[in-house]
Amino acid sequence: MLDLSTCLKYYSRKDIQKELVSNAGNRELGVKYLKGGFGKRPDVLQNNADVLEFVKQGVTSFHISEEHWRNPLSLSPSLKKQDLAKLRTGWDLIIDIDCPDWELSRRIAFVVVKVLKKHGINSISCKFSGNKGFHIGVPLKSFPKTVQGKSIDALFPDFVKRIINYVVYYAGENFSDEILGGMDVKRLCNKLDLKESDILHEICAKCKRKHTAKSKVDYFICDKCGTDIKTDVAEEFLSCPRCKSIVKVMRSDTAKQCKYCKSNTIIKEINIANILGLDQILISPRHLYRMAYSLHEKSGLASLPINPFSVLAFDKEQAKPENVKVKYHFLEDDNTVAGEAGDLILKSIDFEPKVGEEEYEKFDRKQFLTEFDDQEKIPVELFPPCITKLSQGIKDGKKRGLFILVNFLTSVGWDYPDVEDYIHVWNKKNEEQLRETVIKGQIGYHRSQKKKVLPPNCDNKMYYQDIGICCPDDLCNRVKNPVNYAKKKAYFLNNQKKRKGKKKKDSEKTQPKNHDKTDQKRESNSSTESTA
Repeated sequence: MLDLSTCLKYYSRKDIQKELVSNAGNRELGVKYLKGGFGKRPDVLQNNADVLEFVKQGVTSFHISEEHWRNPLSLSPSLKKQDLAKLRTGWDLIIDIDCPDWELSRRIAFVVVKVLKKHGINSISCKFSGNKGFHIGVPLKSFPKTVQGKSIDALFPDFVKRIINYVVYYAGENFSDEILGGMDVKRLCNKLDLKESDILHEICAKCKRKHTAKSKVDYFICDKCGTDIKTDVAEEFLSCPRCKSIVKVMRSDTAKQCKYCKSNTIIKEINIANILGLDQILISPRHLYRMAYSLHEKSGLASLPINPFSVLAFDKEQAKPENVKVKYHFLEDDNTVAGEAGDLILKSIDFEPKVGEEEYEKFDRKQFLTEFDDQEKIPVELFPPCITKLSQGIKDGKKRGLFILVNFLTSVGWDYPDVEDYIHVWNKKNEEQLRETVIKGQIGYHRSQKKKVLPPNCDNKMYYQDIGICCPDDLCNRVKNPVNYAKKKAYFLNNQKKRKGKKKKDSEKTQPKNHDKTDQKRESNSSTESTA
């Protein structure tokens, strides 16, 4: 536990005051008192003298927002979402690792750092939270200024949660053994004080998707020919599909079925997401986190910034107030390459590619459903330039490419078996192929929607320009969507065929009359010759 004398001695250090003030720029401040309770919000920290003044009033710790504000003192609980958006100028990515087991917490922090590094981010900050976890940070400067045509400051908090979900997924897919360190389920449960049901989850062994719904499937055996009969309705008598006999039920059991690929092989695996302990409570408007070099009331330790790649060697002794050395700066961006987190942004979008309802509304539905409502399969020769280029294989953005192709092909009259064949051929052309489960999962999800879903509109740069397939021709300038392009071409081609067919019919109608005149002339000539 902290006491006032320890706080006064620690916060009197000029180097600590400097770090606190430098971190507080353009951020909302919150303080916590020794006797409990928080100070009034909003507040700010403007100079070194403010730090000591707060401590003299009984403040033990300092907390700031991950959001950047134009004027933090203008914030108010009564402000609406759109008003907060006007004041927000950006945000830092703060990944809060809150795992109760110390050894596991260090391994998780190290894996998260590796995940960020794998995605081209060099400006990674790491600090001990002050108690049992870590904060991993990426500064605002690392992110592109706009994403999908929207300013980066407008994407908080929803897009940040999407990034966290992708980090969890990537860590689980690539570093699960490193995280677990050889621990089995029983040992994990003891360490985390959890039940097996809290750690394990059911997934499909075939497509690896999380199993969420239990479907009853009953199996019976024909007592005449031994054929397995599967039905979702248990009846006393069944008709055998093979010998057509009416048979009695000889055996029945209930299985679980994957709602995506219909496989009955459901297995239990350790749910890495439940072990990582990445707290998403922090990702909400005006939520605060403990500042770097601030003390922690329960542990009495400092929230100490450390070398992110040395987190496995970190010892809490280093965070004791008397041992704290100002060596690392949290969220320092002096040497940050602007936009270096672009790959993380793109992969987070690929992880769950969706076209919002507003994208569908932008498209001219009336034109699509009337003028081009021909369900005949449109041939590849009529595909727009972007789809043609995409079909030749791409280097980056393959999941976005898959999303585009599935929605495009199904919207231009292709049935699902043809779509699947086309996409498998396309996947072989990519430098690095998508996994079979990803392809089947995307097609299965699309099929389950049971409605026509268009690909993103042409003005969506994230889906066409950023993956290098936008190469417009003259017709592209007159359409809003790749489907519109193909339908227009098909419409023009059909009209052209109809005109040619009409001309041919007209010529055939007139042709017999000419033949009759010729034949009459020939008959008259032959009769004249015979008379002579």
